[in-house]
Amino acid sequence: MNGINLPHGKIIEFPNNSSYHKVSITDISVRNHPAYHRKGDSKQLVANSFIEKYECIGYYGGEIVYLKKNDWNPYQLTPKDGEPYFIDGEQFGNNMRYINDHKGVDSTPNVGFFLADFKIEGFYVTSVVALRNIEIGEEILASYGEGYWKSLKEWHERKNPYKCDECDYRTFEP
Repeated sequence: MNGINLPHGKIIEFPNNSSYHKVSITDISVRNHPAYHRKGDSKQLVANSFIEKYECIGYYGGEIVYLKKNDWNPYQLTPKDGEPYFIDGEQFGNNMRYINDHKGVDSTPNVGFFLADFKIEGFYVTSVVALRNIEIGEEILASYGEGYWKSLKEWHERKNPYKCDECDYRTFEP
């Protein structure tokens, strides 16, 4: 799906004014990559064509979900501070959900998340824009921000409430 799923179930496609065709989803095969998972569900977004600085690569797609207490997942993106909803790419997202954080991979991000210059039925949309030239084969990386990492830690601890007394391992089973 390359659009957003509105709260009442209507799906709206994004306008075709981006460079989705210049990126592709690939498996992460490098074991020391921060997003690598031993269970094999490790993905990344990679440039398959040269991308120029300031080029719009695409828009973050997913389901519009209204905020609820403790209703957070790693694929949600808030397009504009103060809005009571987020775009949840966990189940219905497009390829932009495979953009990893630059920490542990590169010193700086090569793309950023920006408020798009249009709304869809009153909802703000987030565009993904190149912050510098991106070469073929380069991973697309953004900065998730410190708030993301704090929320991820809290989410992980909620989902895995039992902690090992001898290390930092957590699990959902006692």
